[in-house]
Amino acid sequence: MRRLRSLDWVSILMVLPFVAVLVVLVAVPVSISVATSFTNMRFIGMPAEFVGLRQYQRVFQDELFWGSLGRSGLWILGNAVLQTLTAFVFALALSRRARTTGSQLLVLLPWIIPTVAVAVIGTWLMNSSYGILNFLLQRTGLVDAPINAFGNADIALWSLVLLNSWHWFPFFFVVILGALTTVPTELYEAASIDGAGPWQRFASVTLPLISRILGIVGLVGTLWSFNVFDTIFLVTRGGPSNSTFTAPLYVYEVAFNGFQMGKSSAASVLLMIIMLGFAALFYNLVVRRAYHSR
Repeated sequence: MRRLRSLDWVSILMVLPFVAVLVVLVAVPVSISVATSFTNMRFIGMPAEFVGLRQYQRVFQDELFWGSLGRSGLWILGNAVLQTLTAFVFALALSRRARTTGSQLLVLLPWIIPTVAVAVIGTWLMNSSYGILNFLLQRTGLVDAPINAFGNADIALWSLVLLNSWHWFPFFFVVILGALTTVPTELYEAASIDGAGPWQRFASVTLPLISRILGIVGLVGTLWSFNVFDTIFLVTRGGPSNSTFTAPLYVYEVAFNGFQMGKSSAASVLLMIIMLGFAALFYNLVVRRAYHSR
């Protein structure tokens, strides 16, 4: 009874709506997916029989699954590097300048554009027949023939990485810019008095103080990028020749075109386990280490 009375019931009641939303939007769908992965369900709502781990065995034996997982790894790596570096460059350029509100709003512009519009803009800009990017490249003599950015299997995935990074790097720009503004200017002044140059100030002052934020940005960006479906589906639908066929597209294809809900659920559960393991490993090796090194 004493323990019950000591609880902060007001705080608990205020948190309950958020917990309810998590249960409805996360716990329930995940539970349904896990349960479905042990059945031979073909369509949503249709009766199904329990088949144990047979669907997981089918996923493990599917080369298309492993290929999509490998392409997702390349997709994650490309987006993480490009988005973080781009956001860092813009944040460093604008963090110490006065009256940069207009510039910051300009950087945030791609973030507020809907994904469908981004897909249309990207397709138009990089089109090999009438795209303005190819027109400029040819007029300046940088290329002799048009570049088929989304139709060439060798570069389609990296073209999508470029388009997706342009769309989402402003989010990381905001986070990194906020972290940079917390670094005391006195530390920069002290480093300058000691004779430290721009690179030395960055390496010894800026980077150590925002390393934990960078780690969190890297973790969030990785998980976010892995689950990107709309941009790839709208532009290439996984083509050409499955060169952009990533893991989320595999789950969609198996479920809604292959009509194998059980197998699709098994694949989604395996992907969830992989990402949870990655998140735990990344947090312990990068984020927590950066926190303790401060």
